[in-house]
Amino acid sequence: MCTKLKKEPFSVLDNSVINECVADVPCPYQNIALPLYANRTIKHQPVDITGLAAQYAAFARNFIQESRNSPFFLYAALSHIHVPLAHAALFNNVTGRGVFTDTLYEMDWLVGEILEAAHAAGNNTLVWFMSDNGPWEVKCQLAGSQGPYTGFWQRTAGGGGSASKTTVWEAGHRVPSIVHWQGRIKAGSVSTALVSALDVLPTLVSLTNSTLPLHRHLDGMDVSGILTGSSQQAHQVLFHPNCDAGPDGEIGAVRIGEYKTVFYTGGVPDCSGTIGPLVHHTSPLIFNLAVDPSESSPLEPEQEQYQDVLRVTSQTLADLLQDIRGDNTSTVDYSTSSDARPCCDENSAICRCTWD
Repeated sequence: MCTKLKKEPFSVLDNSVINECVADVPCPYQNIALPLYANRTIKHQPVDITGLAAQYAAFARNFIQESRNSPFFLYAALSHIHVPLAHAALFNNVTGRGVFTDTLYEMDWLVGEILEAAHAAGNNTLVWFMSDNGPWEVKCQLAGSQGPYTGFWQRTAGGGGSASKTTVWEAGHRVPSIVHWQGRIKAGSVSTALVSALDVLPTLVSLTNSTLPLHRHLDGMDVSGILTGSSQQAHQVLFHPNCDAGPDGEIGAVRIGEYKTVFYTGGVPDCSGTIGPLVHHTSPLIFNLAVDPSESSPLEPEQEQYQDVLRVTSQTLADLLQDIRGDNTSTVDYSTSSDARPCCDENSAICRCTWD
């Protein structure tokens, strides 16, 4: 998910705010008048984020129980483990490792509640768990771990700054994808195939013998064969658009098999507030992720390998633009349209709409 820093309700570098949140005392985020919707009804506003997990669990259990005799689809978009980190009092200091790990523990409980309800409804439920992005580095100890995907070039030759969320480095978009389907997916199996969250829709459509929308060019593909182990047919190309690091929406990096071509670096703060210079590389950086997942050593432009990957990247970008020109795209501008406005009275901190 692309989250614009300028929309933060307070300075993302205000360490006093970070310390307040870590200390499990009321956090300024908790006073934001964001609504909690149930369909077209605002349940309460501002949302009580400490009680969200219990509400998610209760809704999921009831929905699955009521739908157990027919096919059902439940999309559970959890607020975990995004800032502001908050959890029920039951999970205070349960891990002894701080608010991030305590909130992660609550998420583990919540996922367990959903799985238990799904198992009680029968043994033919596919459960697909994933995240939308990597750690938000500017949030320091509230952000999570990058693992081996450190974006080392950015932190050294790139002048420092973040190499995680809102960047095109691997820690920004490489996330866990865990799938459970009893009797269909072998327990403990692992695939290194290149897949994307964009594949969820076409995969579920295929598994349910449904039909994809017509007159749309979808970037996702059916990866059901990868899930079940019957195929390793996957993407050869993935595009990573900019978010903060460069012009919004412009392609910041292109994945070609095991290679990644990076056009934009810098421009995003890390935990210390350091921001590397925003650079548009006319001669892009190209990394071989198979041997360099930390993105520390780009190929030399003089290498034949570099020239081969650059040529393929240029052609795939040209093909993408041509595909977009021929697609049936939306013309809605949500920066000016009121359709996405959560409140009817935008001047009111606690607002209600006529249909409530």
